[in-house]
Amino acid sequence: DLGDTIDSCTAFKQVFRASDLASLQRLEALSGLVTDHAATWHQAYERGTGDLSDRYEEMHAEDGVVRVTEMERARYDGDDLRAISSRPHSSLVRFTFGSGYSQFAGRSIPVKSSYHIPYEEYLRRRAQPWPTAPGAFQIQAPERVESKPAQSVAAEPVVATDYYGSFDDTSSEILD
Repeated sequence: DLGDTIDSCTAFKQVFRASDLASLQRLEALSGLVTDHAATWHQAYERGTGDLSDRYEEMHAEDGVVRVTEMERARYDGDDLRAISSRPHSSLVRFTFGSGYSQFAGRSIPVKSSYHIPYEEYLRRRAQPWPTAPGAFQIQAPERVESKPAQSVAAEPVVATDYYGSFDDTSSEILD
């Protein structure tokens, strides 16, 4: 996995989709931490108060005492990341080198942007041959093997009664 090497050697990263657990956990960890405040209080429970929208509010605290605690959490949790990933033209961008307008202290930020080139230019570039400069190479796609559709009933196993040939030395060592 070259992910860590690429991540540490590039100053700009843009993630368009994250849905697998490993990607979500990595992006959550890279998003940085924020401090949240949580208020707690004691409140008497009154039967028959019905469906009040403010039934559990700080204003009902006993003796007017409200405790506030600070806690750190990830800036973007899994739900936030899935929501960003599902929106058209949305992505997470992370600048690890602060300069000019990109000073976010290495934290990821959600952005909404259009494609970086017009669709016609994309089609034009896609139709171009791969560069043939010295040192350039092309990875050949594997040949597609047509598979037969699966049978709904298991076929009887074929048992060979004749064996032609012999084991070579390597095979017999493995089998011993």
